[in-house]
Amino acid sequence: TTFTGVKNGATNKLSWTTADEKNNRGFELQRSVDGARFTTLEFMGSKAQNGNSTSTLEYEFIDENPTKVINYYRLKQIDFDGKATISKVVVIRSGRITNFEISDVYPNPSTEFVNIVVSSSDNKKLDFVISDLTGKTVFQQSTNVINGESNIQLNVSNLTPGNYVLKVACENGCESAIKKFIKQ
Repeated sequence: TTFTGVKNGATNKLSWTTADEKNNRGFELQRSVDGARFTTLEFMGSKAQNGNSTSTLEYEFIDENPTKVINYYRLKQIDFDGKATISKVVVIRSGRITNFEISDVYPNPSTEFVNIVVSSSDNKKLDFVISDLTGKTVFQQSTNVINGESNIQLNVSNLTPGNYVLKVACENGCESAIKKFIKQ
């Protein structure tokens, strides 16, 4: 139901919760420095008896040796029959966030969806605006983000292939951040 991460001094604390579990062997916690190539940090077996539970279960892992810049984390939930599901990506930066910033835009180039990782100093509503290179707005959406890292997925399947500019701004125009991406 949840997968979150926070910087805690020199370590990163990852937490996740399951509402129920069926045939769950456990979780591979994976880390990446580029958001694309992940390696397994730890395997944590299911807390559920025989991998089955109808109650909420909570998990936690402390990454004692995070990289010094950006750490991308995801969970690979593995069933006893070998089926696996990958979670959303959680991003933890080593620096302090003053208001908000775009930590990452992936995949780039994208085809159907583009994921925007926004680091925010508090909960707020942000406007996501995609423009073509002539400055014409081709997509706009407002979304709430949380204190820490939020992964916002935008459907760009209707955009024609080309180069685009993504602008993220506070709803009241207080600050903005810009990144470029390519739609294939």
